[in-house]
Amino acid sequence: MATRLRTALIVVVVVLAAYTGAAWLIGTTVQGRLARYEQQMLASTPYIVQVRRVYHKGIFGATEEATYRLGGPFGRLSQALSAGGAGSPLELTVRNTIHHGPLPQLRSAALATVDTELVPPPALGSKLNAIFAGRPALTIHASLGWLGGRSTTFSMPAFRAQLPSGATLVSRGFSGSVEATRNAASRVAQVASGGFGIQGPKASVDFGDIRFDANLRRVFDAIYVGDINIALASVSARGASGAPFLLKGVSIGSASQADSEYVNYQTRFASDEMTAGGLTFSHVVYGLRILHLEGRSLAALSRALQQTRAGVAAGGTAGAAAAQSAIRNALSQYGVELLLHDPVIQIQSLAFAMPEGEFHLAASLAAHGIRREDLGGGPAAMMALVRYLDAAVDLRVDDALLSKLISSSSRGPALSAQLDSLEKQGYLRRDGKEWTTQLVLRGGRLTINGQPYPPTARF
Repeated sequence: MATRLRTALIVVVVVLAAYTGAAWLIGTTVQGRLARYEQQMLASTPYIVQVRRVYHKGIFGATEEATYRLGGPFGRLSQALSAGGAGSPLELTVRNTIHHGPLPQLRSAALATVDTELVPPPALGSKLNAIFAGRPALTIHASLGWLGGRSTTFSMPAFRAQLPSGATLVSRGFSGSVEATRNAASRVAQVASGGFGIQGPKASVDFGDIRFDANLRRVFDAIYVGDINIALASVSARGASGAPFLLKGVSIGSASQADSEYVNYQTRFASDEMTAGGLTFSHVVYGLRILHLEGRSLAALSRALQQTRAGVAAGGTAGAAAAQSAIRNALSQYGVELLLHDPVIQIQSLAFAMPEGEFHLAASLAAHGIRREDLGGGPAAMMALVRYLDAAVDLRVDDALLSKLISSSSRGPALSAQLDSLEKQGYLRRDGKEWTTQLVLRGGRLTINGQPYPPTARF
């Protein structure tokens, strides 16, 4: 019996020692992963500067405190707005409580879990404490996967806050999650909010329920493609004049794909109803496609612009001046490469409806066969580009709707006279109850409904 007990004790001691050793080694791995993650985040957000970082490692967990401030022009703005006055930039401390494996707190199979607390300056902290009634302003929980992925959930409760201007900021809270694979090669995000708004004595704006979904993957080591969808129940605004603005049933979507060489983008905006300027529109739709963008040039342009933003953040006014030159150089170099690969821009649909009728517009723009020697710059280059352009615009509008829009304009009589003139010249056609026209630019020649415009001109 004593032998069995000793054996059991030895097994327990060995298991505990192995678990403790594994926890220590895992803690070292977690510390390195968190450091690399923070470096990647700082590289992608150059206007955020890390002031200090302290990491205390234990056997089964760790604590980390990192303090950040805004850099560049945002830093100067934070100095002006900070409670400490000019020369005292606003700083925010992030406190992480880390529990690492093999089984963090014996409640998770993750490599580690991280609970994040935001620690604002005392003056701001007291205001937030009053606004949120002692509750955390933001709750963040992250789980680090064994294969390098990261899962994060976050939430903010509803609140009301009085602004210095006398207006009231109202938030109905939000929550969400982000899933990222190793090195953020792909990301899946979901966010839901009850909406928010600002209510003032002279003006107000309010956003209804909001839903955000994204499923993205990184291509060409620099850009993300995939699907992004935003659903917005309503947007309403009232200005000092009292004229309302209203959007209902808004959906915004973006879909992009990449193959071995090219990236294609497609975006769409739609609203069930829009009220603006005393007019009400329904079935508002806008769809845009950008096709055949050479992927490596697009990625190089993205990296160059990111480096430029970092330079602005670090260099202040001097950085901003240098950034303009850097942006021009990047567009000149990589923009030319994009043009040489025959990109295409298409407005698939710009449409809306009113009780009087419907409006539809579609357009496309391409430039095929451009040569590098044609892009030397200056007026000659612009003339060369026009020769390669292939553009078309198709427009259709119901007669009753056009009459309504003209009558609502202060220039109504003049516009009516212009329409009559264009119809007589054949540039506009009235077919039954609708007006149509087609513009085509091809080979340097512009035609409208098949007729040259201007009648004797050629580019």
